[in-house]
Amino acid sequence: GTNRIGITRDGAPKGSPIWSPDGNQIIYTSLLGDSEIVIIDSDGNNHKALTKNSSKDYNPHWSPF
Repeated sequence: GTNRIGITRDGAPKGSPIWSPDGNQIIYTSLLGDSEIVIIDSDGNNHKALTKNSSKDYNPHWSPF
């Protein structure tokens, strides 16, 4: 689309963004240090790492449960 804006602020490369089924959040892989799974509100608020471990986490998906 047009008028795109960035909603993350850590400057790290990102990958595999997936919108939540309700469109209110985005889950993605952050490549800052070890690869971790991060969730953020679609307006850029409430940025939270869901994983924090020494293994590399990639390709997040939303669960139907």
